[in-house]
Amino acid sequence: MHADERINIFALAGVLALLLPRGKPKLQEALGTQRRHLARLQEEAIQYTFIPSFFALVGMSLVSGTKANFSLANCERLLSAAEEYAEKGPAIELVRAAVRSYLPRG
Repeated sequence: MHADERINIFALAGVLALLLPRGKPKLQEALGTQRRHLARLQEEAIQYTFIPSFFALVGMSLVSGTKANFSLANCERLLSAAEEYAEKGPAIELVRAAVRSYLPRG
């Protein structure tokens, strides 16, 4: 399987995790076999546009935890990528707020 396919799977899992939180255990189990690819995939996923990057990182967080994927650098990159959208409607603003909630406190 190619990296793009794996990232797309993580992005889909991220969407499903947010829409159907009760399904997280099954998603975690299904994604567990991808753990060894996470470091490389995270580096690639953060290069995608804002929305796919965000959902891929959410999906990866099911396997490796939120802190591992939503570091300060990744959050800053995501927020910067959000600025590339010409129109920022309520959906983009909602996802930007979610990214801000992951920013490390302190």
